[in-house]
Amino acid sequence: MDGPNEREREETHKSRINLRLRFSTMLLNAKILLFTTLLLSADVFATTKIDYTAKYHDGKNVKQLTVKDEIPDKKAPNIVKGMVKWSQDKFKAVQDQKTKIVHVITVQITESEKKAQEVIKDMKEVIKKHLKDGKE
Repeated sequence: MDGPNEREREETHKSRINLRLRFSTMLLNAKILLFTTLLLSADVFATTKIDYTAKYHDGKNVKQLTVKDEIPDKKAPNIVKGMVKWSQDKFKAVQDQKTKIVHVITVQITESEKKAQEVIKDMKEVIKKHLKDGKE
């Protein structure tokens, strides 16, 4: 015999199942949204390592100063292609095909470590200007 209590229990049971289904659907949608966001952000924030290197005389020997940094992946080919022109032949850039690191180097040897630091600062400014302005 179906009494009022039996129907209430059955309706409560159905409501709970319905609620669980809605919750699991929401949870699945949230997981999909999170996964998609992570994939998109990984592509947006993908970076390439870049080394700025300047050679200098220390009084006896030629030494080099290197500063490491990162740039957006998609900018690396443009830097390699445009660095000589952008710097009026003062710097050049090459990308190691194995490691994908971009190496920016000076064409001339400076007379001191301080000058080498200034040269590296100039290298960074040239790249920053062209990355910012979108000139490529």
